[in-house]
Amino acid sequence: MRAEPFVWAIVKTMARALLLSGYNVAIDATHTTKKRRARWVRLAREFQTRLRIFVLKAPLTTIKERNRQREAYVPEKLIDRLQANWEEPTEEEGAIIYLKT
Repeated sequence: MRAEPFVWAIVKTMARALLLSGYNVAIDATHTTKKRRARWVRLAREFQTRLRIFVLKAPLTTIKERNRQREAYVPEKLIDRLQANWEEPTEEEGAIIYLKT
């Protein structure tokens, strides 16, 4: 049994509770596709709040080099898959903020 769906259900529940209490919420995760971002777009619309998408981009070679320097590295196959499946966010999803890395 995979735990990931349960983890995301808890994150969404906590985000909803915090928004109901008037807090701002930040979800720090690798949401490389429109489908993965959709739950947060829907939640922001439900609460009529602004959604900002922070995009951190770097050349693939730089990402892999930095990854190799990490103690807890990500398998390169996964990095390649995430890169291959990357879908650029659109203004329909929220305000997009590009950060230099």
